[in-house]
Amino acid sequence: MSKFILIIVLSFLVSSEGKKVLHYNKFVNCPEHKDLPITLTYFKQHNYAKNNRTSEKKFEIKKEIKGNIEIIANMIKCDVSGAPDTCEYVVKDFKVTRVCERMNEKGQVWTPFIEGFSPPVACPIKPGEYVTENTVNENHALRFFPVPQGVWKASALMRNEEEILACCEIELKILDVRRS
Repeated sequence: MSKFILIIVLSFLVSSEGKKVLHYNKFVNCPEHKDLPITLTYFKQHNYAKNNRTSEKKFEIKKEIKGNIEIIANMIKCDVSGAPDTCEYVVKDFKVTRVCERMNEKGQVWTPFIEGFSPPVACPIKPGEYVTENTVNENHALRFFPVPQGVWKASALMRNEEEILACCEIELKILDVRRS
């Protein structure tokens, strides 16, 4: 779900020209929110080559998730060094509503990610372990919008009308691939 959150937020920002390489610097649960109903329990990125990167993720859903789910996201863009003095907010308190209605739409920027889950994700989300294995970290999502290279830091909070459901912090380095 965390990658879904980031992709949704990026999709609302801005159509990519050229090839990009995505590298996760960080993909974690928010340290200030403990014991939430949805938690990332495992993340591993495999960097086989510049154009062959995959990742594995496991999420634990502790109880049935239903209701009017929304995501509130913040995004900061830094230069390629990631130095704090080069960072600026791109999105602050951006709200995505009706997540359940949109999650399984076909042909969307987030479709490959959602379709990668086993078992399949659908609302209401049933308790259990949801896994993505060998998800290709490609620039598919970047075809939808122009994202400049740099370090992108995102935090996203998922909630329904009753409680905070999940929270994650993601840091991606996006680089332009030089053509030879």
